[in-house]
Amino acid sequence: MSVTLSAFGDEIAQDLDGQLAVLNELRVPGLDLRAAWGINVLQLSDDQARQARAACDAAGVHVSALGSPVGKSPLAEPVALDEQRIRRLVEIGDILACSRIRIFSWYPDDTSGNDHYDQFVPQVIDRLAALTAIAADAGFTLLHENERHIVGDRPERVLAFAEAIDSPHFRLIWDPANYVQAGVLKSMQYFDAQAERVDCVHVKDSRADNTVVTAGEGEGQFPELMAALRERDFDGVLAMEPHLKLAAHSIGFSGPDGMTRAVKALRAVMADAGLEESSD
Repeated sequence: MSVTLSAFGDEIAQDLDGQLAVLNELRVPGLDLRAAWGINVLQLSDDQARQARAACDAAGVHVSALGSPVGKSPLAEPVALDEQRIRRLVEIGDILACSRIRIFSWYPDDTSGNDHYDQFVPQVIDRLAALTAIAADAGFTLLHENERHIVGDRPERVLAFAEAIDSPHFRLIWDPANYVQAGVLKSMQYFDAQAERVDCVHVKDSRADNTVVTAGEGEGQFPELMAALRERDFDGVLAMEPHLKLAAHSIGFSGPDGMTRAVKALRAVMADAGLEESSD
């Protein structure tokens, strides 16, 4: 079992050095790089990516995943745009020594409800398969995050994606809070079906009224989830994404104090479940 903690650094501060300093203080060895210096990872220049790599190396923090916005866009948008984005993220990932890219599964035109979303599953599978082929060719892995309003908002649809693509280069992120906010209040009943394909858990919790809280304070079933990870000898990442002060479309923010509180809460739930962090 090798559970590693990581965190979305832009939840802490805009400045990368500030992000890394807090991660060191909290003994969190991984960085999910969504933005540095206020610049989204997809928009980093080669020079900025090299600067980020040097800062991470100096701090002894590795980039665990690229927190890209790919797929957080209209389903009507041409897939060629996301193919281009994935190719650019591969270039950035090579500089950062990170081969994992977080993605989503697009917004249908009508997001007022999700009862009609099943009709989009074949189209999304085709698009995800195209992106996965690009990633696989470069030795990269795509990590699909479930989120409300996108086609992959519910466990059944996410599982349909994974089973259809069936590639080691397409893996899953389990985000308990996002499932709660998509109306899935007992998400753990679906976990076993996905578990072998889950490489990462996003650590944020939510109450049924969509209030974002620390792990174990909401309806995301974190105690049950941590116990399930221990029982399965989970070899993956717990990525802090607390959203305690701001939960916007493309960014969240918690500040140093919020991240500290979130990490402390997670470690308490982990301890109760007997789930230990990697010593590496």
